[in-house]
Amino acid sequence: MNLYVENLSPKTSIFQIRMAFERYGQVDKIVREKQSVDNSTNCSCYVKMTFDKQGAGAIKGLNGKELGGFTLAIKEAE
Repeated sequence: MNLYVENLSPKTSIFQIRMAFERYGQVDKIVREKQSVDNSTNCSCYVKMTFDKQGAGAIKGLNGKELGGFTLAIKEAE
């Protein structure tokens, strides 16, 4: 399942994102969207999880939770 994660802190690393999502299952890939040069805006990324059930669990468990001081908004990617 592909997930779209919004409202990431520009200081949150790929490693931190992976650690948060791996609580719910295997993470195949993380692709961070291009950031502003001065890191002044919130960031987003795509997280690919191996199984749909794990992705659904990650949405349920992490949507609305804080990571790096920012409240995550997570949904299934279109």
